[in-house]
Amino acid sequence: MRIPPHELTEAVTVRTYLGPGPRGATYSPEVTTVCQFDGGRKVVKSGTGDDVVAETTLRLDPNQGVDVEAVFLPESTVTVRGRTARVITSKPYLMRGRLIYLEVTTT
Repeated sequence: MRIPPHELTEAVTVRTYLGPGPRGATYSPEVTTVCQFDGGRKVVKSGTGDDVVAETTLRLDPNQGVDVEAVFLPESTVTVRGRTARVITSKPYLMRGRLIYLEVTTT
């Protein structure tokens, strides 16, 4: 159930949210990888349990040289197709205890 490599067509840049700092939110340096992009809207639950409308869904393969579970955290910023958005949810899909892909929803 892996994502076929020919479907990983979109470049995505992420700046991982590190937490609040003395001058506002702090982020890691940019990391770039590839993803499968779905631009359809859907309602998802945020980390606080609120219903939020997700504008995009990204599916990321863990075998692209990036620890996707560590960098695509809620509140991180992602840029794909020239649009910058905020990560709402990050959901791992596992098979036999191994990460198959990570599904990320953004505002």
